[in-house]
Amino acid sequence: MASEQLSSGKRYGLDDFIPLKIIGRGAFGEVRVVKDRETGDVFALKVMTKTHLLKSKQTQHIKAEREILASADDSWIVKMHFSFQDVTYLYLVMEYCAGGDLMSILMKKDILSEDETRFYMSELATAIFSVHKLNYVHRDLKPDNILIDTEGHVKLSDFGLSKKLHDKDTDAYIQQFQNSVSNIASASDVRSSRAPANRAAYKKNRRELLFSTVGTPDYMAPEIFAQKGYSQSVDWWSLGVIMYECLVGYPPFYSDSAMQTCRKIVHYQRTLRIPPEQGLSKDSKNLLFRLICAPKRRFGYKQITEHPFFRSVPWQNLRTQTPPFIPELTDALDTSNFDEFEETIPLATEKFDGQNSYAGHHAHFENFTFVRRPEKQRGALDNMFDDEEEEEEEEEPLEMVEVYGRSGLNEKRVNGRYIPHPTREFDGRPVWIRVDMQEDPITLWYWQRKKVWMMTRFSNLGGEQAYAAVRDPSEHPSGIRKAWLVYDPIQKKHRLDENVRIRAVPREEQ
Repeated sequence: MASEQLSSGKRYGLDDFIPLKIIGRGAFGEVRVVKDRETGDVFALKVMTKTHLLKSKQTQHIKAEREILASADDSWIVKMHFSFQDVTYLYLVMEYCAGGDLMSILMKKDILSEDETRFYMSELATAIFSVHKLNYVHRDLKPDNILIDTEGHVKLSDFGLSKKLHDKDTDAYIQQFQNSVSNIASASDVRSSRAPANRAAYKKNRRELLFSTVGTPDYMAPEIFAQKGYSQSVDWWSLGVIMYECLVGYPPFYSDSAMQTCRKIVHYQRTLRIPPEQGLSKDSKNLLFRLICAPKRRFGYKQITEHPFFRSVPWQNLRTQTPPFIPELTDALDTSNFDEFEETIPLATEKFDGQNSYAGHHAHFENFTFVRRPEKQRGALDNMFDDEEEEEEEEEPLEMVEVYGRSGLNEKRVNGRYIPHPTREFDGRPVWIRVDMQEDPITLWYWQRKKVWMMTRFSNLGGEQAYAAVRDPSEHPSGIRKAWLVYDPIQKKHRLDENVRIRAVPREEQ
């Protein structure tokens, strides 16, 4: 039976898990609930068929999904605990979100109230922002990919179409819509959508599309079809479409034909219509029109958080909100919030005999194996980094630097302590992040081309809008000796501040 040797010495393979019920199926494999034979912990196991992935040229997207899940240590993204492979399948072992998904809620409720929608959209917006901070764009946001955990909160999943910014589109799923762009653009018979004759049947059919490579373009932004390049803002368009579906009961560009849906999306200025009979508030309509709009006008995360529709939302502590629907579960293995599926990959039968994958095999995925290290509580750094040592061993001090000496304007932004991000780099050097900030922390990073250390928000890595900067080629921030330029918001320019310094923080002070 397939297993892989990890650096920790532990061999992980299918033998470590008891396969139970199948809870999902896609074009390339299945998702099922499994139980750890040793600990009894319950997980969701995603199994993908290598031959299908290779034939469909999906290998880069699967590698991107694995990279996102391995890099993310965020409460809004479904957590991957292990990954391994054999010669036939790839396996991702993830946390099990027993509450189902947002599509399940929409199938039961049909339409959500504005308060219910506000809850899910605020958490979804924060989850999207978490993906963007990893320098990825999700591209496949839809209610089916928004999982609900055991407490009723949102977890974003399924990163099979995600890509790094500025990478080219090479997948057939996107190209099947892009290739028809000329016909879409010249269409003259497009009209705004009307409600499906049977909304329950429509939602059930939407589920069926997930079982094939055909998919649905309902949530895609028009610039994806145009092949002219696009940014992370396409995910905010998708947020608007999902919000519309929550409030109205169907997507704004609904059609029985995928190509007709594409036409409506491309001509959204003519086809986007909010049914007056829904009685939506002024704030909700305004937000929808600032999400489902041209990229230059489209809101980003910061503007979304400041919009009046979310006035009552505690953005700095979203989990203090009470979820509209809290799953009623009988035990950790409860699968009542998922549909029934027949098995197509016989993992639980004697017919299955996965052989070890090995370097040189035509279907071997290099650097695919992963194991998440055990978590330890560490004060303000909780949930940010993993420890390498056992619980009983003495905790190693963090590598830490402190910027100090600024007074007056931007004092709170400039002065602070930083530690290296566990995975993120820029120009080949680690990105350093503020230890006292969870949401979009201030960071230190080195711009090789300009030989400058920059202090910006995490979301602005690679950008020129810095709170402070210093032209110093030091390999390590503690070695910076030259004077810093600090932004003066009154004069609207950077000014030299000889008082700003940086130092390594000794162990006894951490």
